[in-house]
Amino acid sequence: MPTAITSLPLELLSLIYSFLIASDDYDYSAKSFRLVSKRFREVDSLCRPRLRVLRVEFLQTLLSTYPNLRELDLSVCPALQDGTVSLVLAPRPHNLFSRVSYRSSVCSVAASARDELEHSCSRSRSRSRFSGLGFEGKVETTLKVLPRWTRQIEKLILCRTSGLGPVGLEKLLAACEGLQSVDVSYCCFNGDLEAAAIVRGNCGSLREIIMDKSLQLTDIGVAKIAKGCGERLERLSLKWCLQVGDIGVEILSNKCSRMRRLDVSGLKITDESLQSIGSLSKLEELSLVGCPFVSDTGLKFLGDGCPLLKVLDVTRCNNISAAGLGYVIARHENLEQLYASYCLKEFSSFHCHLKGLNKLKAIKVDGSVLSGTILEALGKYCPLLEEIGLSKVKGLTDTGLVQLAYSSIKLKSIDLSCCNFIMDSAICALAVSCCHLAILKLESCCAITKNSLLSLGMHCRSLRELDLTDCMGVDDEGLEYLSKCRGLSCLKLGLCLAISNKGIRSVASNCQEIIEIDLYRCIGVRDEALAALSSGCKKLRTLNLSYCTEVTDIGMKHLSQLKQLSALEIRGLVNITSIGLTAVAAGCSILTELDMKFCENVNDSGFWALALYSRNLQQINFSYCNISDVAICMVMSNLTRIQDAKLVHLNGATLEGLELALQASFVRIKKVKLLSALRFKLSPYILDTLRARGCRMRWD
Repeated sequence: MPTAITSLPLELLSLIYSFLIASDDYDYSAKSFRLVSKRFREVDSLCRPRLRVLRVEFLQTLLSTYPNLRELDLSVCPALQDGTVSLVLAPRPHNLFSRVSYRSSVCSVAASARDELEHSCSRSRSRSRFSGLGFEGKVETTLKVLPRWTRQIEKLILCRTSGLGPVGLEKLLAACEGLQSVDVSYCCFNGDLEAAAIVRGNCGSLREIIMDKSLQLTDIGVAKIAKGCGERLERLSLKWCLQVGDIGVEILSNKCSRMRRLDVSGLKITDESLQSIGSLSKLEELSLVGCPFVSDTGLKFLGDGCPLLKVLDVTRCNNISAAGLGYVIARHENLEQLYASYCLKEFSSFHCHLKGLNKLKAIKVDGSVLSGTILEALGKYCPLLEEIGLSKVKGLTDTGLVQLAYSSIKLKSIDLSCCNFIMDSAICALAVSCCHLAILKLESCCAITKNSLLSLGMHCRSLRELDLTDCMGVDDEGLEYLSKCRGLSCLKLGLCLAISNKGIRSVASNCQEIIEIDLYRCIGVRDEALAALSSGCKKLRTLNLSYCTEVTDIGMKHLSQLKQLSALEIRGLVNITSIGLTAVAAGCSILTELDMKFCENVNDSGFWALALYSRNLQQINFSYCNISDVAICMVMSNLTRIQDAKLVHLNGATLEGLELALQASFVRIKKVKLLSALRFKLSPYILDTLRARGCRMRWD
């Protein structure tokens, strides 16, 4: 390594590292950074702000390596239990003879001792908070204090950690004294005990609590959170907490007067809850998705309160009308985002309520009935509009879209999925007028032809994401026009039967920033197209080739050159064999998701290659594949990061082999899908153990 790089000061290297933190590809960039040299690795260790742990056995080592973490994500770390928390929080005694020099070891321990002791003495909190954690005794030579990493943590992500109980949760939160945000969502068995544990563990600094789909949570648990956190709580998400009702929301509104973001989607609350929510003078974001008992009466309470409201989501609230929603809009001129999909059958009289929304930036009315008057009013009264969702809208015409396009010049994202009557004239108007357009979704817009792609290629140089799924009018000539959008990063061409190798070659040679491409059932795509993608799209991460039946092992060998490929779908590719799969496994070393359902010509040698080379795989689908007991056991035991496995109709595997494979992955598997006939044949020990470790069982 050149001396000039290795001798750079830590301040400069830290500044370079800060740019990596802000990038979209942070994990991959950080890994490349720390592999440069020991000095770069030291910077990564000191400056890394967040960590996502996959394997619980490395948790303690990783936390000691990265002491300055701000965010810790354990959502994909299976087998996280109360005992694991106790182990992670346990003091790590220094080994005086592990260093080269005894004297240097003593100095290191002494310095660490002074640091830990000063921190312990400077705490303003009472020692009783840590009762039961095992740290009550006086400081000895082994330094029984909290690990260093606990001081800096501000956000804990514990979603889907079903094995973590109230005791472990309380210990973990109590140790992180500066914690501001905790996410325990999608732990279906969480309830009032976990809510109480959160409050007892850390209510002094918490500002944000997310408990989505905590099915055992009731009004009692919400009351404990409200009383414990009080006015400090700024965000609470209770999405799909089905046992929470009006009483809990009322207590929450009374105790947490500074609440800024509240999500009560899916709750069986009534207008009484909206009356309580209306008293929250600081509320800025409110989500009411799928609240069936909310009506216009509740919206009136909301309209008369919440003066700072900026984001409102009433998607699938079937009992509200345009008049009720208009009442809220008329009294909230600062509204920036409005989501009202699949709730209003008629928007014809809604245009009169849009006059005051001059700050509106995003609106979604998917599944509604619109007229050209509404679109004209949006363009006229909402000059800052950047995002609009019109998926499955009835009554949408080219004339209305043209009017919207000419007046909404700042538009960046528009969803026109399943708008079957949209013609080229509307898309051309959007391309010409909306030069900042970045996201365009045209799924199942069957009337779109190459003329639309010509306009997009000529005018929309900022286009990043384009969905043309099931657009039968798209052909190779259209893709050639589209290839002028060189900044394109996501292209979906599923069910576009008219495209072939020529069109893919045009895109691959010009759009080198593509990271995702979907070619689902594009039967004209062959090995030559994959050769073009492998040579032109080196940044490709996600590729869907399902049911592209002309692809063979030669195409798989071309894909092996895509070193950044992380997700691959090859369902129904009957012409590939173990040779092609081996090439992909050996070449695509960071592959994390593989779906090879119905790949019937792959035998055990291909699966052995996966077990040997694809150590980063987290999701697999081997359904309807020919795999033996030995191969499935080898795969499930060697793939130490596996999280989700679909193992339906494994031709060649027996019940005993499947049981051994499941036992080999006990400590890491979180989701498994099996044949429904095996529900009563598998060993009860295996089923009970999987459930106890938080594994979600699905039956086909």
